[in-house]
Amino acid sequence: MARYSRSKLRVRKHYKRYYRGQILHFSEAKRLVPELYEDFRARTVKSPAAFVAVLKYGRVCGDKAYILSARYKLLQDVSFEFEFNAEHLQPIKKRKAYRTWKSRPFQYIPGTVAVLAFCASFNYFHWMFDVLPRIELLRKSGFRIDKFVLNRQWFPPFQDETLAVLGIPNEKIIDSRVDLQARKLVVPSIINRYNFNTNTFIKPSVIPKWPCDFLRATFLHPSHNDCSMQHEYIYISREYARHRRVINEEEVVDQLAALGFKKVTLDSMKVAEQVQLFSCAKFIIAPHGAGLTNLVFCKPGTKVIELFSTQYMPAFFWMVSNHVQLDYYYLIAHVNKNHEKLDYTVNVEQLLQLITRAGL
Repeated sequence: MARYSRSKLRVRKHYKRYYRGQILHFSEAKRLVPELYEDFRARTVKSPAAFVAVLKYGRVCGDKAYILSARYKLLQDVSFEFEFNAEHLQPIKKRKAYRTWKSRPFQYIPGTVAVLAFCASFNYFHWMFDVLPRIELLRKSGFRIDKFVLNRQWFPPFQDETLAVLGIPNEKIIDSRVDLQARKLVVPSIINRYNFNTNTFIKPSVIPKWPCDFLRATFLHPSHNDCSMQHEYIYISREYARHRRVINEEEVVDQLAALGFKKVTLDSMKVAEQVQLFSCAKFIIAPHGAGLTNLVFCKPGTKVIELFSTQYMPAFFWMVSNHVQLDYYYLIAHVNKNHEKLDYTVNVEQLLQLITRAGL
């Protein structure tokens, strides 16, 4: 399995580091069975350093936002492709980026342009953890940014809402589908470290802690302490998702309702409302999905049970739960062979046993 490596850097002298690698301690995930899925084992790791690359006459190529120096050297550590159908990340090949750039016209911008594009920005988790924390790196760099390059092929409401909070107006945004060269190109590093394997789904190997601190400081406000209108026990539904849905969700919801759980769908909720919901919750049960990004806003000690299929068990939210000190558990369900979209059936009896083990 290929892994991101800083040995791929080709313009090292242009990199300014703002966060050194942190030593991170992850506690073993709790579960019902003795067997432990490997990605959830206890371990101590070092997070990647965070930097800003500053390139004179740097280039941004295409909707994938390949980053090249003025002499066409590819910055491989910030240039990725996302294969939507297979849901995996893969590094860009230098020759492909060079040929793509040379074959198309480009726009020159005589100012300072920051690249915040990430190939999976349409996804709420990747937007919150792979895009927004890079704005903190820009702040630390001290550069006055004239324009921001962002993935805007889709316009999910959470993008506009969070950019407004961070003070980035629409008139300063350039769609990443525009090929451009800037007098000064400022490129914050990719925040998280991923394993690259074209045969598997996206899997994180390290999520640093400082982006969690940044998100909490930016979006979690004293007003969220008013929990009088919020439910303490919530079940997050994926009923409107295209894949990884709980087939027997009606049965699950009925059993959880008897314990005081409220079914919630996040699709139509504003980010501020999701922050409020999660910050007030005491117990959260949910199938794996981007909505669990909001665990970053929970109070320490909040209980979490994440539901997985046997086909896809990334450790995103276990890592986040470790960083914000949540009481994290997981439960594995088997994929129904008649469902091509990795939908699965939850063993309700096992779920109830795990809820009891969690202390409810």
